[in-house]
Amino acid sequence: MEKTATFILPCVFDYPAGGPKVIYEYSNRLIEHGWTVNIVYHIHKPTLKSFKRKKFLIPAIDFVKTLLKKKRGALSGKNWFKLNHKVTELFLMNLEEKNLPKSSIFIATGINTAKYVRDLQISDSRKFYLIQGFENWDGISDENVIETYHYPLTKFVISKGLKSILDNERLDGIYLPNGFDFEYFQLHQPIEQRDKYSIAMMYHISDLKGISECFAALEIVRKIFPQITLNMFGAYPLNFRPPKWITYIQNPNKKQHNDIYNNSSIFINASRSEGWGLTIGEAMICGCAVACTDNNGFREMVKDRETGLLSPVCDINSLANNIIYLIENDERRIEIAKYGNEAIKEFSWDKSYKILEQAFNRVIVL
Repeated sequence: MEKTATFILPCVFDYPAGGPKVIYEYSNRLIEHGWTVNIVYHIHKPTLKSFKRKKFLIPAIDFVKTLLKKKRGALSGKNWFKLNHKVTELFLMNLEEKNLPKSSIFIATGINTAKYVRDLQISDSRKFYLIQGFENWDGISDENVIETYHYPLTKFVISKGLKSILDNERLDGIYLPNGFDFEYFQLHQPIEQRDKYSIAMMYHISDLKGISECFAALEIVRKIFPQITLNMFGAYPLNFRPPKWITYIQNPNKKQHNDIYNNSSIFINASRSEGWGLTIGEAMICGCAVACTDNNGFREMVKDRETGLLSPVCDINSLANNIIYLIENDERRIEIAKYGNEAIKEFSWDKSYKILEQAFNRVIVL
């Protein structure tokens, strides 16, 4: 059987994002090992339902923008990720089987694509489901999410927290932790020589990322340490004018990205929910002491008081206290940063890729 893998993504990502980045990493490695790889993006047309809810205009504008980008060839993950040129990207408004490329393996990458893979008229053993988070957002109930986990698909889960959800449902799942690019991200500024008042974080427009909680916690910290500075990066333009103590770089290049981490002593993240959390690991690689929320994804990498400091989700005071603790206790901050830098090395893309390909190859030889 020909070795062809088709990933089906729930929407178009023409900007840096963690979920598609993981898929691109695996796609590149599959190509290197002789596979043919397709990435299918679902382009969503505005619906009558959205019109009735008086939310038609924004989806309609986004839809037109997407089509225009597609027409001029500007719609591609290759614009922001070094995706192998042999990877074929397809943009489909209809994910029915007749429109999908022929493939020996199909991989759903979210609850909105799982049903399409489920309904394919091929052997169930060739259908996979890469679960990168518990997608109970945008009005989706827990029950709706779990329902997709019961589909007859071979499931990959990127964290032990997600694996425990499958275990509770008495479902099988393959633990497939994400890896990190240790060539792209590197520690080059000694941890001991960093300004303890320098803090880094990622900016995002989603409420799930807890950006408002980060800012609220930092305001508490500033009352004690007004000299703190914040180095921010992200994929989106800021929706506010930053004060002098905040710097922001949108879509940083490799050097800028590494410099943000390496020129900071502390990295913070207050996400309310994460399947993994790539920025946490990136910061640890670059020598930051991490203060973040205690969710399933971050807990994968951060052991509280060992490789980072955890605070309850949405607990602004607890996050602020952890930041203050790291500023006031140089030796512990340096120790935590070094432990984190060592611990994160266990998460290798090559190691994870072997797990993925072994699962695929077992199906190919059937």
